Amino acid sequence: MKQNKPLYFAWIFLTALLVYSWIRISQLTGGHFCYSLDDAFIHMAVAKNFGLHGVWGITPDAYGSASSSPLFTVILAIIFRTGVNGYMVGFWINVVAAYWLLYSVHRVLLKYAMPATGRLLVLFSLIILLPFTVIILTGMEHLLHLWFSLLFLQTVVEMISEDRISTKQMLLSGAYGALMVGARFEALFLLGAAGLLLLYFRKIKVALIMGILAVLPVVLFAVISVAYGGYILPNSVLLKSSGGAAGPGSMAQALQEVLIYRLMYGNSTVQGLFHSDASKAYASSISGTSLIRVLIIVPVLVLLVKAKGAGARAQQAMYFGIVLTIACALHMALAAVGWMFRYEAYLVGLAIISIALLLWSIWPQVVSWYQGIGLPQKAILCLLLFFAGSPFLARAVAGYRVQHRACRNIYEQQVQMGTFLKQYYGGVSVAANDIGAVSFLSDSRIMDVWGLGNNEIARSKLTGTYSNDYLKTFLNKEGVKVAVIYKDWYGPALYNKWTEVGSWAIQDNVVCADRIVHFFALDSTDAPALRKHLEAFKASLPASVEAKVY
Repeated sequence: MKQNKPLYFAWIFLTALLVYSWIRISQLTGGHFCYSLDDAFIHMAVAKNFGLHGVWGITPDAYGSASSSPLFTVILAIIFRTGVNGYMVGFWINVVAAYWLLYSVHRVLLKYAMPATGRLLVLFSLIILLPFTVIILTGMEHLLHLWFSLLFLQTVVEMISEDRISTKQMLLSGAYGALMVGARFEALFLLGAAGLLLLYFRKIKVALIMGILAVLPVVLFAVISVAYGGYILPNSVLLKSSGGAAGPGSMAQALQEVLIYRLMYGNSTVQGLFHSDASKAYASSISGTSLIRVLIIVPVLVLLVKAKGAGARAQQAMYFGIVLTIACALHMALAAVGWMFRYEAYLVGLAIISIALLLWSIWPQVVSWYQGIGLPQKAILCLLLFFAGSPFLARAVAGYRVQHRACRNIYEQQVQMGTFLKQYYGGVSVAANDIGAVSFLSDSRIMDVWGLGNNEIARSKLTGTYSNDYLKTFLNKEGVKVAVIYKDWYGPALYNKWTEVGSWAIQDNVVCADRIVHFFALDSTDAPALRKHLEAFKASLPASVEAKVY
């Protein structure tokens, strides 16, 4: 159809970018595909064990809620259950989600009667600024999260603007909400914001039905997790958000962190400005800065549409922006941003769509005003636009700069670790702190000393009993033979009685937590075998990996 031309061009553009990424990754890895984060393999490890063994964990013998996306992991598990067990599955799910997301965005833009040129500009801006390829190469759930968030939000704003709401609409909003929350629990921010707006307009029944349906994934996960000795939220969510014991001092510090550091400066990825060590007061991350711009741009446009816009679609664009603003503020205050630009991706994507809808709602007035101002005012406008939009462009450029090198890093470190363990340590208990590829690719019994994939370690961190002595006792109890860890993450008190046998160092590291991974035999009697295996595996390593055997 002629009206779908912008969508077809967007699909072609995205396909070209993906083909280029595939070629570039192959060049960097010697013909192999790899994800840009080890976390993708965590999802796949849990999915493989759940689909094939009925166990939600990184190993087939122990429950552990390492995956932060129940829905994405279940989708992977269903596919693995059918006999498809390659690690390309996550990539192809992302590609399909990307095309469907663009289709849904295009449909929304058509509802607002945006012309073809405008639709093309919005779709291309979304692909470039999200950025699509960066998110796809993580091999994770973030495009699904954005897609379901868009479907949910558009359904909600349509219900708010209508006098009569059908049962189908209510159920549909609840279903989209459940998919959105199942994809990532941060979607609760959008759900809460939408619920507040529905309550404001006295649509209480709608808010209740939608809310009850949408939180079902959280309730279901909590019931199953607690039954198997876990927590009501995934270990990854709890460990990344734990901040110590509550009390007047800690509450004041937390409030200070949220109001001053996160919402004013936009950086929720490092320690706050009020840390006693001045060197910890880092500059704002580009991810957080981008969301601060969202919190400025979208409310201003909402106010302009309120003053100048007219019609049902202008109202819906306004409600879209209001829900997004509330959700963005909640995310900035309570959740993380960054880490390959993925945590905030759903907010950036929704912001691009929201800004487009709001601007289109008052476009005739904008054009008329622009034609009536002089050159000095236009120069000032250009400066304002640069100030408002540059963080989004800088964020995208930063993603493009590292995406392919990150894939090489993961291939040269995590994938090689997993391949090594599969070849020599099948069925053996192995300690590791980066658990994705080693869990998915090998048959080793991985003991996660960081806690994401092990409930006992996670509990020790959350209760304050985690220490080097605790880890040594735990690993001895579990019969661990070999440790493959980042040495700098731990003190000598942990490994001073182990035998260090070798290390691998990668070059040009942009994503791994440490460029050097160390191999230890916990018992000196196991050291000769480990040394022999490392020597034999040297020939299989990529040429750029610096391998040492002691």
